Amino acid sequence: MDYGERRIGLAVSDPTGTFASPIGFMENRPRETLVSRLHALCKERDVSSIVLGLPLHMSGKDGTHAAVVRQLAEELRTATGFTVILQDERLTTVSAEKALLEADLRRDRRRVLRDTVAAQMILQNHLDGLAINQ
Repeated sequence: MDYGERRIGLAVSDPTGTFASPIGFMENRPRETLVSRLHALCKERDVSSIVLGLPLHMSGKDGTHAAVVRQLAEELRTATGFTVILQDERLTTVSAEKALLEADLRRDRRRVLRDTVAAQMILQNHLDGLAINQ
């Protein structure tokens, strides 16, 4: 997941945990129902763990939304019982925007897809890290 103030980008992996695929986004509002909506999506998609992008500064220190993401991670752990992994998301939004620009998409289309592509990149980075450590 790529947390944003307006939208949360979503991606899932294949059953082997090799490839990440974007599946869209979820509106962040109303915040009161966000965790239950994410939990329902996880059950629908047969999710076994959640990877949530952690916004860090280039220095490695927490970014402006890191506290919100950490809180969401704890709420998801409590509500779902799943393992929630915080994955460094530095430069994923920039990389997603660059990829969408190279695909020659209009600005309004890029805005809608950016969070989803960033979520795919966050998940793929996590999966790649698991493969390296095996």
